[in-house]
Amino acid sequence: MKDYSFLVLSGDDRQLALYDYLNANDCDCVYYDASEFSLKTLVKTCKVILCPTPFTKNNETIHQTSSIKREAVSIEDFLKVLSSDNIVIGYGFNENLKNNFNLKNIRYIDMSDNSFFLRNNGILTAEGVLGSIITSTPFSLNKAACLITGFGNCGLHISDMLFRLGADITVFDIDDALISKALSFGFSTLDTLESVRLSSFDIIINTVPENIFTKNLNKYMNKSCYIYDIASAPFGFEDELIKDYKHYTRLPGIPGKLMSKSAGELIGKTVLMILKDFERK
Repeated sequence: MKDYSFLVLSGDDRQLALYDYLNANDCDCVYYDASEFSLKTLVKTCKVILCPTPFTKNNETIHQTSSIKREAVSIEDFLKVLSSDNIVIGYGFNENLKNNFNLKNIRYIDMSDNSFFLRNNGILTAEGVLGSIITSTPFSLNKAACLITGFGNCGLHISDMLFRLGADITVFDIDDALISKALSFGFSTLDTLESVRLSSFDIIINTVPENIFTKNLNKYMNKSCYIYDIASAPFGFEDELIKDYKHYTRLPGIPGKLMSKSAGELIGKTVLMILKDFERK
């Protein structure tokens, strides 16, 4: 896409794969990793700024993995170098950041609002979860009793993949519309986690980023259950609860950690689709 110049900010291996994808598609692209060029200079010469996923984890600096040997860029400094000539694309912009973009008349796109990206990222996440389950459980998924907590994009695709392998799926969600959706797929549902039914599950997969599994649920749960917590912090299980469970695994950020090439290419495809839509308008 020759009409746009891209600046890819380092974050994790997805950003490297994104950079490679854009180059392979004949895009004018620069990768920023604290080289001899300053961020301010690069932002002035590149129109589209591609931020890492997620944009931030601490609301102070732009996210980057610990393997990157440089100081993280502060969000405050990042905002200072942007201008109304830039288009900023990322995932998980909070309201304060959006307000700052608007004050500076900076066009921004949050991919957490893009249905194409969400659907395909959910599929990658589900594939990663499935791989982890298959390699860590001593039993077949056929007829395995699985509880999925949260039936959003990731929960839906995880449930679908497990169901296709013959697993018995039960869904818990506090959203009535999502529960109705789960029922339409033919899945069982759970009205409350405070239920003796918790002891019947071979596998629990949590997608809800809050402590919905509290220590008072210990009396209901099966300690031999295999638990996969794919939510971001603060995660779905209280630390006080999981300390007695030997099969508890945290798997946040699956696409970036387990399939960075595909995840980076997905970001690239989504970005190019978005910019083509801009041109049509």
